[in-house]
Amino acid sequence: MDKDKSGKLNMNELKAAVKNSVRVGIDSSDVEVIFKELDTDKDSLISQSELLKLVKGAMNEKRRKIVMCVFNVLKPEKSDHVKIADMKKKYNGLKHPAVLASRKAETQVVEELTSALELYQECPFTCLLYTSDAA
Repeated sequence: MDKDKSGKLNMNELKAAVKNSVRVGIDSSDVEVIFKELDTDKDSLISQSELLKLVKGAMNEKRRKIVMCVFNVLKPEKSDHVKIADMKKKYNGLKHPAVLASRKAETQVVEELTSALELYQECPFTCLLYTSDAA
């Protein structure tokens, strides 16, 4: 979908994705309307955070504080990004319910978490990505 690997979708990429994957009659003008709604910061690109906000909705204040706390623990000093490798170094799965119940090893829990995030390998997580209402 993201042909130029920018981490964002432009209008043509969204049109191609809709054309290739949606089996209902959505014409080009409908895609343009959808694009304009998704592009909340009006930079003519749809970012990952704009898509996530559409799917998950805005975070409530309690969840935002939890995410900020976790983000600040995981991120390297003097950085505003968390990479998968950073997460692997700092994440401790010893208190995970499956580990405590002896159903999984701690290494398995860490691997499951990071493999679920492999999609984002080229796109480091930023605090803004998950906490911004402005996307």
